[in-house]
Amino acid sequence: MGVMKEIPVLMTDKDFDLEYNTLKIKMEDEKQKGHDWGMRISYLIGWTTGETAPIHTPEQLGKIFALAD
Repeated sequence: MGVMKEIPVLMTDKDFDLEYNTLKIKMEDEKQKGHDWGMRISYLIGWTTGETAPIHTPEQLGKIFALAD
């Protein structure tokens, strides 16, 4: 028998707001360090696609990736 895995669920709005604020602070810090768009977007891709990452709606992903600009 295989290993059981947790079924991913969509993030609640409350959880997303907390995550978004954390990412916003991180991206502001990365910009101050002089990290370019490519480095910031790579970080966000890793954040949203990790094995334990929650499932985001398309709207949530749009807001997250806009932080790289």
